Amino acid sequence: MRLPLALIALSTLACALGAEDKDTASDCKASLEGCDQIDDDCDGDGDQDDDVPTWYADDDADGYGDGDESLADCFAPAGFVADGTDCNDDDPLVNPGAAETGRNEVDENCDGVIDETCGSNAPVLTITGSGYDPAYEFGEGEQPAITFDLEINDVDGDLFVVTVTLWIEEDGDGTVDSAAEPTYAFDPFSLDDGDTCDENEQSIGFVFDVSNYDEASVLDVGVVVEDAGGHSSEVVAVAIELG
Repeated sequence: MRLPLALIALSTLACALGAEDKDTASDCKASLEGCDQIDDDCDGDGDQDDDVPTWYADDDADGYGDGDESLADCFAPAGFVADGTDCNDDDPLVNPGAAETGRNEVDENCDGVIDETCGSNAPVLTITGSGYDPAYEFGEGEQPAITFDLEINDVDGDLFVVTVTLWIEEDGDGTVDSAAEPTYAFDPFSLDDGDTCDENEQSIGFVFDVSNYDEASVLDVGVVVEDAGGHSSEVVAVAIELG
């Protein structure tokens, strides 16, 4: 920033005359320049040294600038910010304040680590098959049983551990009251080798003894799964006819 010639001359003269606690012109020359619109060091050029802030170009307008594109000025020029830590100034979803989504080979939060978390997406659950077996072999004899198969998809891939919660109801309307106490709630169990971002699809089969439901002609089975990140699927229900 350059000051008008008259102001520069006045500032230089003030320094030379000992103004601002500067007794001699040599004292004035030793002063640091600051953003005060005064030629503090009497070199004829104001506000240009170490006290002037550095600003960084923020092309994607996410509040974080490109550390390789900067300029010094007393005030932030349009399109420049004080933070120069953006690792991709062309993408507003990539910056040190962004959340890592996982499984996309992008370092969203600029910490130098790609996909260190598995994101926050809930798994999607589908019941792909269900049925009734009046004489299923459980190992201790034959009992009537219902069977069903689940398919779980999760774009985050954090399915290495899941919790399955299941409701069984007898009204046969194809729905369940998921606010009620569940019939079964399985502790978290592993679905693969423990690589938190390795799996995004799994299939599971379940069989249940339903000898306690002798009076029912149809059972409603509702299922919800929760992944390792604590994200739950929607409850999926299916009506299974007995007999």
